[in-house]
Amino acid sequence: MKKLSERQQLILSFIEEFIEEHDYPPTVRDIQNGCDISSTSVVSYNLDRLKEGGFLNRHSEVSRGLTLANQKNG
Repeated sequence: MKKLSERQQLILSFIEEFIEEHDYPPTVRDIQNGCDISSTSVVSYNLDRLKEGGFLNRHSEVSRGLTLANQKNG
């Protein structure tokens, strides 16, 4: 599996912590603000890479449509 960039690791950690704290996934803008990223397109690009790597599932047509690939239901 491809190695994650520092930014991708940061995003993944942010998503995990956000879900743990709020019981729902963050929006792209939440991630942008929480990880101090310059634009939503940069967040979107990295989310796509994380999805390709099998780290998360993304339903881009749904707000908060992120789930961690290793997330257990219930």
